[in-house]
Amino acid sequence: MDNDTLALLAKFTIHARSTIGAVDSNLFINDEIYRNEIFRRVDTQANEELLLMAFTLRQRMTAYQKEQEAAKAEADSAAKNKKYLFGARG
Repeated sequence: MDNDTLALLAKFTIHARSTIGAVDSNLFINDEIYRNEIFRRVDTQANEELLLMAFTLRQRMTAYQKEQEAAKAEADSAAKNKKYLFGARG
């Protein structure tokens, strides 16, 4: 995750604290269900700045999640294709 996204997440959690309550950043990054619940709660608020941050974070987190899935799939395929390279004399 890039620094701009982390800075936006920090700003989002600070603004959200006054509106919807505390947001766990670690859980927000790693748990899609929790993240969607936070976005749903923010969507019901009338705070335009918070809504814009949520929209931007939603896009960035979707891209981040796709990157993580691609990296995991690549690591899994690399592990499956790993050959035994050492013979009896290693």
